Amino acid sequence: MRRIGSVLGYEQASLDQVVPDTTMPSDAPQDRLMRPGNLGLILHEGANGTLAFDWMHWSQAEKADPADDRSPLRPTLALSDLAKGGRTARKLAKRRCVVPLVRYSIPVRDGDVWSHRWITPASGQMVCAAGIWLADRSESPRFALITGDGGRSAESEVAAGPLLLAETDLLTWLRAPLKDALSGLGRHCSHSS
Repeated sequence: MRRIGSVLGYEQASLDQVVPDTTMPSDAPQDRLMRPGNLGLILHEGANGTLAFDWMHWSQAEKADPADDRSPLRPTLALSDLAKGGRTARKLAKRRCVVPLVRYSIPVRDGDVWSHRWITPASGQMVCAAGIWLADRSESPRFALITGDGGRSAESEVAAGPLLLAETDLLTWLRAPLKDALSGLGRHCSHSS
């Protein structure tokens, strides 16, 4: 069975939407349409406990196993894999981030044909998706979007989109113990599909 990616792409929020009255650095990526492997803007907790915006690559390894410590990070990670995963998933869960976006694309099946559908959760406004990030010595920092559990196989009609965080849940997702953050996601986040 072929694995269908949960999120095919997204349009990142402009830097001015994220931090009003800020100008984009000249070396920042100009294309707001993101595909795995592109540089995207994320918010994460830095080493000294301060919140930081950073440009990281959206991971592009499609055949990763969250239970395998040697496995690369996929572009998306299902919430259930993060919650019940092995040592690697628990390690990844300590490095949570927020991905600001305005819309995202998910695969949709119509009979034997797959296409994609763009979903705009809040017309003209930025929303924040839950993510995790990874930085190791051998590769540049990269991130993955957290999704629901749809799109797990070729039989799924519609893949799960990213888990969207309410504004009041951003700090909980970034800083709370994983168990508390996951229970908060179950109650308050939305995931459109």
